[in-house]
Amino acid sequence: MGIDHTVFTLLCVYFFGISRQDVQRREISNCAPVVLILASPFVSTVPFPERILGLLGLLIPLAAVSIITNGFGMGDVKLCAAFGWTLGAFTAYCALAAALTAAVLAGKITNQKRLPLAPFLCGAGMATILLMEAFQC
Repeated sequence: MGIDHTVFTLLCVYFFGISRQDVQRREISNCAPVVLILASPFVSTVPFPERILGLLGLLIPLAAVSIITNGFGMGDVKLCAAFGWTLGAFTAYCALAAALTAAVLAGKITNQKRLPLAPFLCGAGMATILLMEAFQC
């Protein structure tokens, strides 16, 4: 099928805005995951059962972590779940691992304990979409 470059470009611009909002106000719009889910048929050919597994496989554990440790905001959890829907479970977990690794490294470099996670999630998610297209996954 191939990636729709116009939709991908619009998503990149949209997620840049989401990242900027998270950096400035420490909040993620509830529209962010909805936009990604609506755009998912244009950027990914993941089968429906894997989409459900990705959505629930990220939503449930990350929501539990958010509630128990207050380490994630619920906006981050919903954004991760939307990437799970778009990418499928395994690929979304790989993107999440890359985003968290980058966030930890950035925190070490800048000596900050709490960083906004949306820029890392959006960057890793969009890079993963590009890699999926490049390798026809």
